[in-house]
Amino acid sequence: MFIRRLCAGLLSTLAIITPVVSADTQVKIIAFNDFHGNLFSAGNVADVPVGGVDVFAAYVDKLRAQNPYNVVVSAGDLIGASPLVSSLFHDEPTIEVMNRLRLDFNAVGNHEFDEGTEELLRMQHGGCHPEDVNSCLGEKVGTPVPFEGAQFGFLAANVLNQQTGDTLFPAYGTKAFGDHEIAFIGLTLEGTPSIVLAEGIRTLQFLDEADTINALIPEIRARGIEAIVVLIHEGGLRPSAAGAYNTCMDDITSSDLVMPIAEIVSQLDDAVDLVITGHSSVAYNCRIPNSVGRLIPVTHAQGAAAVVTDIDVLLDDVSGNIVDITLNNVLVEQNESVVPVEGITRLIHAYSDLAQPLADRVIGVMTAAVTRSNDPTNGQSDAGNMIADAQLAATRSPDTGGAQLALMNSGGVRANMGAELYPGHITYGAIYSMQPFGNSLVTMTYTAAQLKEVLEQQFPECLGRRQRTLLQVSAGFSYQFDESAPACNRIIEMSLNGTRLVEGGQLIDPEKTLRVTVNNFIADGGDGFTTLGVGTDRLAGVLDIDALEQYLVQYSGPDNAYDPNAASLGKPRVVSLP
Repeated sequence: MFIRRLCAGLLSTLAIITPVVSADTQVKIIAFNDFHGNLFSAGNVADVPVGGVDVFAAYVDKLRAQNPYNVVVSAGDLIGASPLVSSLFHDEPTIEVMNRLRLDFNAVGNHEFDEGTEELLRMQHGGCHPEDVNSCLGEKVGTPVPFEGAQFGFLAANVLNQQTGDTLFPAYGTKAFGDHEIAFIGLTLEGTPSIVLAEGIRTLQFLDEADTINALIPEIRARGIEAIVVLIHEGGLRPSAAGAYNTCMDDITSSDLVMPIAEIVSQLDDAVDLVITGHSSVAYNCRIPNSVGRLIPVTHAQGAAAVVTDIDVLLDDVSGNIVDITLNNVLVEQNESVVPVEGITRLIHAYSDLAQPLADRVIGVMTAAVTRSNDPTNGQSDAGNMIADAQLAATRSPDTGGAQLALMNSGGVRANMGAELYPGHITYGAIYSMQPFGNSLVTMTYTAAQLKEVLEQQFPECLGRRQRTLLQVSAGFSYQFDESAPACNRIIEMSLNGTRLVEGGQLIDPEKTLRVTVNNFIADGGDGFTTLGVGTDRLAGVLDIDALEQYLVQYSGPDNAYDPNAASLGKPRVVSLP
């Protein structure tokens, strides 16, 4: 029954691509993940400039030219959390670029749902945004009007419409090579509802990853397909050393708390030949034991088009099964030998020209760069603390919420600010890149006991938390934690503006009330912070990016510049006990 429900309605909409190619059994799979609308380079890797989608497209074309039997695939987060040049236009530029890059399949990631289900369906099928005039601008950039939608297939095997039981997009797609086909099962992490806005996915159900994959195997084999590849937006692994893109950590099965993909692969049917992953921040190539102990290749490219995975697979002439796989993660370097794809260059610069007046608008001045790099001991970053300060400032007055402190989720901080040239100007484009989600602020009342519980839920094994996820805190609020203490008892000290709330692990006045500001994403339980939902006297506030702009606009000249050191960002607010 599960298989019938999962596959209902798929046969009529199954994404099938059949190129005209010569008979050969070696196939090249070109893979990437976590593009996040980075049409232009996101910076350097090991001091080497990388990425830029026109340069990335040149690498893809070079790999494609090596074998007429090829397929280009993405393991999710193609869109969402994008820089202004893409997100201002609801990521239409990214879809249009990927059409011209000739992407075949994209497995949905959690960020594909950032603007909700209906908007994601528009990304596939085309049409204009129902409200925003920054849509369907093809006449200005040389693309079809209305917006053409993706000419490649979104895949979503484990995302069901709760009313119909059908998958949101096809569960898998196939591509034929001579007499045989390869099936690509695409899916996102089961935990997607905990890391996206609940309102946008209220009609959807997200199923277990391994169960979903295994349930599809009989369906695929019944069609005579033996070569099966999984595109999954889930990861957690890492290379053995920084910059070692084609290596894997020494012990890949030591803890499923921090390596969820290892747990998933350990349950997979032996019919699965290759797993292409996403969701993590670094590139790796691993081999992980499946349900019968056979080592399965598991690969991941670095996001923002910094790395592309070159995969050669050999199909058995008789069975059509994959009998050999070679993996290579390639750094997408910008150098004189690489000629960007001209048509894509023109397109991204056309969109950039439209966005430039807004992006270049100066809102303030800074004395030094502010980065999103988290301190490994206390989990704090200068950027995260600055955003928390801005959110407190925007909601501190009685009219705007009466907030006494603010908490910010680390995952919502998407970029550094000013790493290239400082002291210098703060532009709207810079703060947009740092906070691209458009979340609104929410101020709520908590007791001291409830606030302590919120902080306890940052650590594994407490109230459903699987891995350490520390919040960023505003100035004036501080706490100490002991990670060696028992679950849900790790907060040792907690103070607000010099007043002790917790001492020696004990609450001083459990019923003391406090007004706390967070964004609406975590206010509704995002990032697993379900305890934030107990807040009362909820008051909605401004957008997070507007709060940041209001906070920084006061620093408008060299004699009144924002100084990260003077703002006491980072370590003093949160202390990890040895």
